[in-house]
Amino acid sequence: LERTGLDGRRHDVLLGGTEGEGAQGEALLVTEAPARVFSDLPPESVDEAFLRGAWAALTALHQAGIAHRTISGQYLVERADGAPALADFTHARLAASRNDLMIDRVHMLVTLAVAVGRERAVASAVEALGVDGLAQALPYVQDPVLSAPLRRAMGTGWGLDDLRALAI
Repeated sequence: LERTGLDGRRHDVLLGGTEGEGAQGEALLVTEAPARVFSDLPPESVDEAFLRGAWAALTALHQAGIAHRTISGQYLVERADGAPALADFTHARLAASRNDLMIDRVHMLVTLAVAVGRERAVASAVEALGVDGLAQALPYVQDPVLSAPLRRAMGTGWGLDDLRALAI
């Protein structure tokens, strides 16, 4: 199924992201037009279930050995059914390294923090990854790890030190 996204580009979207989606619980990769880009969602419309779903989509991807490598508010989308999904796998890597997976975690954490606040983002990461899972990613919470769009989205209201301090 091939469709064009709202931005006029073809998007690859990971639908679901919960175990059991595939026959063996594998992640399913299909093409589908995203309903709305995450960065366009009003913060008050992002509930805890959406945050859990975003982390579940990332976890399913990582369990399949795939790193997205460009997670941002542009590539986290809300499907028509309201569920989160990851879009645009142009830069994804199969058989991803641990570094790639940790950087994905940081990108998700910062993407969520920009949209819903640092506290909610960190709480959702702890819920999804556990304290140890988040702690593994903390050494990667640094400026060179962030893409230019994520750095711009952060603005100047807070920094990565603030985010890291909340997570410790």
